[in-house]
Amino acid sequence: MGRRYPLLIEKGVVLDVAAGNGYMTDWLLQHGFEVTPMDKNTTQWRLPEVPCLECDLNKEIKAGANNYDMVVSIETIEHLENPFHFIREVARVMKPKGIAIIKTPNVHSIRSRLKYLFLGLPYLFEYVSDAHMGQHISPISIGHFLYAFRQAGMKIVDIYSTGPQSPFYL
Repeated sequence: MGRRYPLLIEKGVVLDVAAGNGYMTDWLLQHGFEVTPMDKNTTQWRLPEVPCLECDLNKEIKAGANNYDMVVSIETIEHLENPFHFIREVARVMKPKGIAIIKTPNVHSIRSRLKYLFLGLPYLFEYVSDAHMGQHISPISIGHFLYAFRQAGMKIVDIYSTGPQSPFYL
């Protein structure tokens, strides 16, 4: 399994969900993509020339079906109450043969496994009292991804991890 990153289409229409302050949107725009950014909290948005749509990703994504060539979700799914619903929504708004890039903390890392062994929760999933930081509430394992993607009619074509990777995932 080769590393093909960034795994991107050459040009196209992209949905940047949980766009934050606009860093990814800005990068995509600079590389010729047409981007629709969405976030639950739009007060941190820093690109006045591009409107950021308000959207709670625990609910339906405010977009029609089959609209996007690519959906990008960076450090989002672990904050959601129902990650399976989110993946179904990503599949719904993507065009057939579209690409979804979903980044989340690696709960399979040695550090995360050891923290779970000794403290009962994965690394980066401790309680955070500062609401601004956001709370990680849904640790997503590779098994969760495989199941959710299959149920949504999507296929995982590659996995990137900073740590060891099992050849049995795909």
